[in-house]
Amino acid sequence: MALQMMASRLVVLRERVVNALQGAFSAWSDTLAPAIDERIQPFLEDGEVAFDFPLLQQVLQRMVAASFDDMVAADKARVDEVVGDVLPRIERDRWVGSVRQKLIEIRRIAEGLFGRSRAVEIVAIDGATAREPELLWRQAEHTLSRMRSPDLQIPEASTSAVSFDAVTLADELEPLVTGLRGAIDAIELDERLTAESLQAKQEAMDEHDLLIGACKGILSGFCLLARRPDLAQRLRISLPRPRPASPGNQAPSDESSDSPPDEASDSASAETSDPSSDAEPADSGDTAAA
Repeated sequence: MALQMMASRLVVLRERVVNALQGAFSAWSDTLAPAIDERIQPFLEDGEVAFDFPLLQQVLQRMVAASFDDMVAADKARVDEVVGDVLPRIERDRWVGSVRQKLIEIRRIAEGLFGRSRAVEIVAIDGATAREPELLWRQAEHTLSRMRSPDLQIPEASTSAVSFDAVTLADELEPLVTGLRGAIDAIELDERLTAESLQAKQEAMDEHDLLIGACKGILSGFCLLARRPDLAQRLRISLPRPRPASPGNQAPSDESSDSPPDEASDSASAETSDPSSDAEPADSGDTAAA
């Protein structure tokens, strides 16, 4: 099976594990089944029949394939959520720029007409105009409330050449404040969905790893039952492990690493050469890196 999407590193490595395990099941079935039947025949009582090893093998292979598909779907959902975070952040930053520009304009007019000490009674900013979205929204929303208030007292202007039209300025500011609030809320929702997608992906990988471990144990046990410890030794499958998070970065390493698989440190391989051969088995080439 081949991934038809941009998958994360650990999912790509798990595909190699699946391919190695599925290959071992298929390649060794004809060798193990008759040997196991011969081994257990003396212990069958009247009316009992030997179990169907090929059927068990097929069912396990289907389970592994379905589990892998579920993990790939969870990984794709995670990738889609991460990619989908980009546009909402761009949109939020656009609203931040518009709100800051309007607040600075209102503040400049108020300070020019009434002086800084009186302008702060209208424009709810004591210090610099915020750049952080949530704080900027609070400054803008409080300023809007003041200009909309029926109790607003406009100080006497220092000049009659320019007037402070609170109604018009509030009408211009209000849609910007509303837009910024909506953009902030959209990102908060996206962040929750992104966290949920990461949890779903991790749960899918954990479930898949349990199944792979069980299947590896079953296949290895059957090799020993068939008196083929050499095949059990060839079944060298290890699940990939995430790299430790770098200092100050608690994100899972496969979420932030773009390193190619051949730079990883874990391996997943099964030597599925002809089990009847006495020659030293060749490397299958299924080594994978974490």
